[in-house]
Amino acid sequence: MPVNDLSLSIRNPILIYSFLALYGLMTVLILAYVHAKFRIAARTLKALQVEWANAESAHASVVESARKQLSKLVEKEDEPQRHRETPSALRSAAGSDVRNQVVTMAKRGIVIADIARNCVLHEGEVEVLLGAARLTKGSKNGNG
Repeated sequence: MPVNDLSLSIRNPILIYSFLALYGLMTVLILAYVHAKFRIAARTLKALQVEWANAESAHASVVESARKQLSKLVEKEDEPQRHRETPSALRSAAGSDVRNQVVTMAKRGIVIADIARNCVLHEGEVEVLLGAARLTKGSKNGNG
């Protein structure tokens, strides 16, 4: 008898069409679910793109302001070097003042590197000025 029951269910068109309708409905529901998930993903992607663009523009403005600040710092650091590049004619005009300042600082025990930095001179120039001052002092003491 179970075989006959199965044959009846296969031959009954209402039963077959109801199974097909059920599978069709399940397929439509699955497609609607997938479509909804893709729409949510598309919205999330657009939101991320907007946030990325905002972050890029904020980053660009921060980088630009940092570059401006760095260029100001570099300009300030380069200023003493510009003074070092002045012609020797300008230095000779104020030469005795610089010599006196170098000698005074050396007498106070200030290191040559610090004297050079304060007087905007090279360390070699400071050493030459101090050597000349020693020679001048030695010749004055020897003659006196």
